[in-house]
Amino acid sequence: MNKWNILKGVLSIVIIGLLFWKLDVHAVYNTLINMNGGYLIPIIFFGWFGLFFGCIDFYLLIRVLGYKIKFFDVFKYSSVAWSFSLLMPGRLGDFSLVYFFSKKGLTYGESSAVFVFSRALTMISLAIIFSIGVVWFFPLKSFIIGLVIFWALIVLGCVCMFTNPGWKLFSKLIPKRFKEKFELYYSSIKFFIYKKPWSILAVFIIVFLQRCLNGIFFYYILTALGQNVSLIVPIVINAVEIVSGIIPITLGGLGVKESVGAGLYSLQGIAPEVIGAMYALSIFFTYFTGAIVMLLWGGSIGKENV
Repeated sequence: MNKWNILKGVLSIVIIGLLFWKLDVHAVYNTLINMNGGYLIPIIFFGWFGLFFGCIDFYLLIRVLGYKIKFFDVFKYSSVAWSFSLLMPGRLGDFSLVYFFSKKGLTYGESSAVFVFSRALTMISLAIIFSIGVVWFFPLKSFIIGLVIFWALIVLGCVCMFTNPGWKLFSKLIPKRFKEKFELYYSSIKFFIYKKPWSILAVFIIVFLQRCLNGIFFYYILTALGQNVSLIVPIVINAVEIVSGIIPITLGGLGVKESVGAGLYSLQGIAPEVIGAMYALSIFFTYFTGAIVMLLWGGSIGKENV
């Protein structure tokens, strides 16, 4: 881990520390020990099922290209990449999937196309939910310009990633010795868009459901903590958190996401100690799951891909 990642790790801890410092820690503790334990089953189920469901888009895109990789291998690689991302700025750990998939027969260009297409569909689904969130929480007139700029950036990103001029511009940034490895990137993108549009629509629906599953996880935590909230609230807030967590100033967006989410949940009238308890539980669950994943498969994937 280089010095910048160490600094970002320290910043993550500082932000989380400041958030909890402003809370009544005793009240947070009491909220946690008085939670309804019966909801632990759906919390664990949706937390882990979300990880399982989160690899289906990669699996389907790889199958669309004609490769027959075992679903369990895709699940394993996706889980390890997700665990990496918890310890890296933004979601940079996810890029390890390009390397993992290339070891299963895909070229770097095809692996990159699968990864980029999946992430583009994810960003579009997040943008839709994020837009709903802006309309839900704030007066539209106050945020219409920001919303238009946000969608303009999404469209610009898609143009850069999925059009011939965009690919030509990007290819100029690739060192000459690596260009051959990425030759099939644009042809794979065109194949997805022009040859398999219905398959891509199915993948988009799955990606959209992935985002909803994340929100359901938080919905059951809030319910366990005695809160009666609409399901759409945690779904929307979680999408806003993920978008904010992409900014690579902390490890895995830790601290940034919680700060944004805490503000939005407080607008819904949820008590600070409940918000603190929710994030304490979700952070513990997330990093505990990441540790299990790395213990199970981190070492074996490292040896497998040497």
